[in-house]
Amino acid sequence: MAVFQFSLFDPQPSTELVAQIAKILNCDDSCLLDAIALAVENLTYLPKDKSYSINFSGGKDSHVLLGIYLLYLKLGYPKLDVDVCFADTNLEHHSMYRVIDEIKTWCELQSLKFITVVGDTSY
Repeated sequence: MAVFQFSLFDPQPSTELVAQIAKILNCDDSCLLDAIALAVENLTYLPKDKSYSINFSGGKDSHVLLGIYLLYLKLGYPKLDVDVCFADTNLEHHSMYRVIDEIKTWCELQSLKFITVVGDTSY
């Protein structure tokens, strides 16, 4: 099994990529843009013949990860075999389910497979 490890502390991303992202996001924070560009560049290193899953909890971190992948696509990089997976523990606050439903609909509009795995509530 191959393991891919990336770091946001690698060398600087390409200035062209940073400029493209700055324009898309309408942002001029160079530290933030460099981190986003490195995250996008890291996706380019993934083998295209593998399948990947973005585990989506509805929190800020999973929103960012999904956003980085969508930015990767918007920049014209090839689509990866990615699905978005929500593990429903049946313990989420009711407002979180509205967020999850919106993301699910949005993913489907982007032709991203959204999978919900429901936890066992018998314990």
